Amino acid sequence: MLLGILLYCFKRDIRNLSDIVVECKTNRILRVFTRKYEPSLSTFKRFLENSSPEIMRKVFFSFGFIISQNW
Repeated sequence: MLLGILLYCFKRDIRNLSDIVVECKTNRILRVFTRKYEPSLSTFKRFLENSSPEIMRKVFFSFGFIISQNW
């Protein structure tokens, strides 16, 4: 779920984690996606710190490529 939130926000040019936390509270699409769960700043930080940097790089690179080709 956290990865989905990050990808959605990055697509919308929201890259600051604090802004993403606010977006989770105010964005209707994210409210539905998260079933009204509001992840905290520390949750996102922990997720990114505990994720493999290489895998995250590949995911975001692939996502960026797909978006640039289709949108």
